[in-house]
Amino acid sequence: RFLDQKGIPFKEFDIDKDPAARQAYEALGGRGIPILDVNGTLLRDFNPDAILAALNTAAHLRAR
Repeated sequence: RFLDQKGIPFKEFDIDKDPAARQAYEALGGRGIPILDVNGTLLRDFNPDAILAALNTAAHLRAR
């Protein structure tokens, strides 16, 4: 798994088994999985470059 390999902490939700996770998914527009929320940046597919870019942007903003 990409996130594990990079040492990136994450929280996984099962929208089929967790009603609260399903509700949050639907509130985000729920069009397919995965949906990744990287410090407020929503990514609607698995794209390693986009994940790393969102993490770098978030780190840059925190450093200000």
